[in-house]
Amino acid sequence: MGCARHCTVQLPDEGAIDEEHVKITYDYPDGQVDNVEKSFWIKNLSRHAILVNDTVLTRKKTAELKHGDAMLIGDNRISVHIHKGMNTCNECEPGILSKEAEALAAQTKQVMRSRESSRREVLNNLKRKYGLDKPVSSFHDNEYQDRAKVRRKLVGSEVDIPKKPKAETIYDNCLATPIPGATLETVELKTKPKKEEVPISEDNKGFKLLKSMGWSEGKGLGKSEQGSVSSIATSLKADRTGLGHSVETPQVKRPMTYKERLLEKTRSRFQELEKS
Repeated sequence: MGCARHCTVQLPDEGAIDEEHVKITYDYPDGQVDNVEKSFWIKNLSRHAILVNDTVLTRKKTAELKHGDAMLIGDNRISVHIHKGMNTCNECEPGILSKEAEALAAQTKQVMRSRESSRREVLNNLKRKYGLDKPVSSFHDNEYQDRAKVRRKLVGSEVDIPKKPKAETIYDNCLATPIPGATLETVELKTKPKKEEVPISEDNKGFKLLKSMGWSEGKGLGKSEQGSVSSIATSLKADRTGLGHSVETPQVKRPMTYKERLLEKTRSRFQELEKS
C-alpha cells in the first residue's frame, strides 16, 4: 500500500504517504509451520509511523492484522475485514452498503422535496393574498383612472386667488402712463450736506506731538504760523481717475426707453399747449 501506481492499494498522496508505505503479507508467524495457522501481517516500510488500533508501528516493525482492526496511515483511516471463503459481514457486504446508501439518498431527497413543496406553498399563498396569481394580461383590462387629470379639469391646476381691484385713473387706456412720482417739472438733484469738521481731541497722539514742539491750538503750523489751521480732511475716492485730477469727466447719457420717449413727447405737447 502506498501512493505509487504499482501498489495494490493506492492511497492519495496526502499526509506524508510514501510510494511504498506498508506491506501486508499472509504467512506463518515467525516462520513456524507446525500446528500454527497462517495470518495477515503488516510491515511498515516508511520513515513515518503508522497506528494499528492503539499500537504505534515504526519503521521496519511488523504487527498482526485481525478482523475489525483499524489502521491510521497518514490522514487515511482504513478498516480491516478478514473473511474465509465467500463469507462477508454486515459492515462490508456490497449489497447491504448499496441499499443503505440508496435509503439515505432517498431520505435526503424526500426532505429536500418537502422543503421545496413548503416553499412553493408559501409563495403561492403570498401571490394569492396580493392578487399576483392572475395572469399579467388581466391588469390591462381595467383602464387606469387618472385622478389628477380629473382634478385638473374640474378644479384647475392653480388656485384662483381673488385679486384686489385697482383704482380707476385717467391713464388706464393710455400708452403714455407717467412713472409713479414723476412730475412735468425738472427734478433737482439734492446733494448730501457736508459733514462738519471736528477738531482733533487732546488725547490724540498727533495733538500731543505738536504741543510738545511748541504749537498752540487754533494757530497755523510753521515758524510764522502761516500753515493750515485745520487738520487734513480724509475723503474716499470712488472713481477711476488719478490722484489730483480735478477735471470733471463728461457723463455718458443712456438711451431712453420706449416709455420715456412717450413721456417726453407728451411733455412737449403740453408745453406747446401752455404757450399757445
